[in-house]
Amino acid sequence: VLLASCLAILLIALVWRGATELIYPPHRRATVSPADYHLAFETVSFITRDGLTLRGWFIPAENPRGTIVVCHGYTGECTPDLQYAPLFHQQGFNTLYFDFRGHGMSDGNYTSLVHFERFDVLTALDFLKARGIARVGMFGLSMGGAVALSTAPLNPMIVGVVSDCTFSELWRVVAHNSIRRGVPGFLSGI
Repeated sequence: VLLASCLAILLIALVWRGATELIYPPHRRATVSPADYHLAFETVSFITRDGLTLRGWFIPAENPRGTIVVCHGYTGECTPDLQYAPLFHQQGFNTLYFDFRGHGMSDGNYTSLVHFERFDVLTALDFLKARGIARVGMFGLSMGGAVALSTAPLNPMIVGVVSDCTFSELWRVVAHNSIRRGVPGFLSGI
């Protein structure tokens, strides 16, 4: 009984540690800005419905054909995705880059891997709507793709989504990351 109790406590500790690391990603800060790509930009911030400040950049195009909201991946921040900004700009699209809650320059300490991040996108859309922008396309990478896909039905401003390398089932992501953090496979759901 003592051995079984000790094993149970150890397993609970492993699962707790894995879940904590998954929900509380490391906060990486911006390493570059649109200026590094020789693009004019505006530093922006907007406050979510639950009081967090999200931060990013709005890159205007001359005579814009449309606006694209770029959604970064899990544990990331928006600066690596700036590599796409020159292409969008050359094609005549405004772009909005921002960090989700608990990531990069934005407030918050945790991620929900999609649920709360949908509200972050809705807040970004409110920001754009206040600027007179009525329609947007979404470009999401990994978790950002899942967020874009799950937000699209919630707001008619979103007229298209490009989702790159997203997951179709969140439980698989959680299980994979649990195993990477030392949780035995049979406890991870695989």
